[in-house]
Amino acid sequence: MGKTARNFEVRRNEHLNVTKKSEPVKHLKENLTYNFEWKVLTIVQHWLRRRVSEALYISCHWPNLNKQVQSFELVLFSRGMEIT
Repeated sequence: MGKTARNFEVRRNEHLNVTKKSEPVKHLKENLTYNFEWKVLTIVQHWLRRRVSEALYISCHWPNLNKQVQSFELVLFSRGMEIT
């Protein structure tokens, strides 16, 4: 699972390029009979919303999927919540 602002077909082809060292290519080299199912889960234009959307999908559905090497504290309401 991942995010991209680029064309889906271009990004998928990059992940399947055997000259690259992407995680999908590594997996396919180790599991020769495996086929990935590629699909778009959502379309989000803003980069920050796209990152949050990806994080939520991963945490809800596949929490062990991506190896995260960098993390940020997510603060949704830095001044608390106010109901008006």
